[in-house]
Amino acid sequence: MTECLLKVASLVLASEGELEPFGTDAASLSKGGAVACETLGKQGARLYHGGTVTEISDIPTEEVDPTGAGDAFAGTFLAVYVRSGDPVLGARESNAAGAARVKA
Repeated sequence: MTECLLKVASLVLASEGELEPFGTDAASLSKGGAVACETLGKQGARLYHGGTVTEISDIPTEEVDPTGAGDAFAGTFLAVYVRSGDPVLGARESNAAGAARVKA
């Protein structure tokens, strides 16, 4: 079922390596028309959109607790992307939200 959903998704947010068990990756999904953002933990994120790959730089921070960082990233991405229509802005703001969350 997940494989079917990935084929029709217009937006995919996944951690690095999460898509491989489903026989795909963020670059392939983007070639099919999806905006795909791959989180890289402390190394930032990689955004695939419209045939472009944008590296989102890390934000140096001292990690206290990573709980909820992925949720903060995803929620922020959705809010910013839906409002602005700009996936790069969404990824940058999400990266900042994730970094802020791990400090808490």
